[in-house]
Amino acid sequence: KDVLNGLFMVFEDQLGVGDVVDLGIAEGVVERVGIRVTEVRDVSGTLWFVRNGEIIRVGNHTQDWSRVILDLPVPYNSNIDEIQNLLLESAQAFAASRDWRRKVIEDPEVWGVQSLSAEAITLRLVVKVRAGEQWAAQRALYRALKETLDQREVDIPPLNRMVVDGMEGTRSRGSNRVTRVDPDAPKD
Repeated sequence: KDVLNGLFMVFEDQLGVGDVVDLGIAEGVVERVGIRVTEVRDVSGTLWFVRNGEIIRVGNHTQDWSRVILDLPVPYNSNIDEIQNLLLESAQAFAASRDWRRKVIEDPEVWGVQSLSAEAITLRLVVKVRAGEQWAAQRALYRALKETLDQREVDIPPLNRMVVDGMEGTRSRGSNRVTRVDPDAPKD
């Protein structure tokens, strides 16, 4: 079973040395594909020896093309159309830049509202890039978007923080400050 699966994976070009793959039981960079075992090194440096017969599925992050998916929370009271246009303009400038124009395959797209909460509306921006470029592109695009949002004075909503001080002492605050709650204080 191991040998047969190994042969199919190689002949069908499911993975190869240097590919970043998700095998279900291990995820990382393929270092060796053998007849019986495939070796995958994960991001922490662990080398996984995966029997080919145990591989049920192969997700190859570095074959053909990849997609950068950015979910960006914006203030709930934002003008959605204005923010979407701002994100798209920034992503288009990024895609046309000297460093990225040969690595971006298609025009960036805003896929719109992904979720709503009391604090934020989450918008999705996607960019199709050459295989293996998605991680560097994501980091660079986040930086470009931050600079654009800062220039236009668009604030990203702070996350709620909660500090527990005793069994019953929690309250959620919609600010960036940490709030301590006295568990002996009268309840509202």
